[in-house]
Amino acid sequence: GEGGELRSRRADGVKVRVPAAALSGANPVHQEAIADAAQLSHLNEPSLLALVRTRFAQRDIYSRSGRVLVALNPFESDPRWLEQTYGPQAIEEHRRSSSSSSPPPHVYATAYSVYLASATRNQSVVINGESGAGKTETCKHLTRYLTDAGAGRGEGRQGSGGSGDGALGAAVKQALSASSPILEAFGNARTLRNDNSSRFGKLLKLDFTRNSQMTGGRVEVYLLEKCRVVRHESGERSFHALHQLCAAPPEIRAALHITLQAAGGKRHPESTRTLRGRGGKRHPAGAQVLAEAGERGSGGEGGEGSGSEGGGG
Repeated sequence: GEGGELRSRRADGVKVRVPAAALSGANPVHQEAIADAAQLSHLNEPSLLALVRTRFAQRDIYSRSGRVLVALNPFESDPRWLEQTYGPQAIEEHRRSSSSSSPPPHVYATAYSVYLASATRNQSVVINGESGAGKTETCKHLTRYLTDAGAGRGEGRQGSGGSGDGALGAAVKQALSASSPILEAFGNARTLRNDNSSRFGKLLKLDFTRNSQMTGGRVEVYLLEKCRVVRHESGERSFHALHQLCAAPPEIRAALHITLQAAGGKRHPESTRTLRGRGGKRHPAGAQVLAEAGERGSGGEGGEGSGSEGGGG
């Protein structure tokens, strides 16, 4: 280099001059798609970004850095890929592979290790990331694995509780699943970066006995963005529930004294009451979703022995 500068070649093949101090150590070719970033010869921000980018190009959305699981939002809607990645068979495959010394990184592998360790001490899982990173969905997958295991299906270690414990675990799982659409309706909203952004913090607590049976669960909500009810940025929306009420059947809107109005105070045409998100996608009939979820009940409480906690935003 000349004057503290070095010649380098960008990914697109263009040769450039850059300050030597701005360059970081490069890793060997055989480490370009390694599963655990902690095993890189040079661990720095550029090498970590290059690693997750390479793995993402191979449709491996999960990477690991020691005990930390790194996940990229795949923005994937292919049902075959989703079934292969998160279906019952995937749960069983990751349960078997988690017994090895170096299991592949996946949210199910993390959930399995948490489930095993919860027999002896409380466990905590922190799910963090920027808006649209996939925190809500990751929390759902983690909760699904733990509740399935606690209800007596797909677990790596068999609990010795009776059928009554299994039935209780199944009831808790059903209650937690039923509460999810209600929490999202009243706590999620469309933002500029995410059509289903959680505008609140959530602490999910699951209670297990020492025999690995789930006995209760509860959700604590905090830091709700209440100001969104009356004010939000252009292009964003208020909480889903308010828009879902506007898309409700006429008899429900009449009972709640809701009158749809367009800009300028004119009555909104009945034919335009369907809400649409980005790309013209139709929003679900939220009032029906809320009604069905309400009939199934909400989250339960109770439990003894060790516990497992999960946090998601």
